[in-house]
Amino acid sequence: MEVEDCVASFKPVLVAVVYHWSKGMHFDEVCKKSDLFEGIVIRALRRLDELMMELHKVEGLNSC
Repeated sequence: MEVEDCVASFKPVLVAVVYHWSKGMHFDEVCKKSDLFEGIVIRALRRLDELMMELHKVEGLNSC
């Protein structure tokens, strides 16, 4: 994938969704803030969680 294609595929609406959810907003209210299907939001949040867990593991390896 070219850099331009990657940048063009970025959906900044997910930034706002993740931010509001992380601040404690109810999921139904979060979904109203975007035009995305609930399943897409759930999948994005799960993938973000997986990424954060992997980053936490890597950070722990570097602290030796």
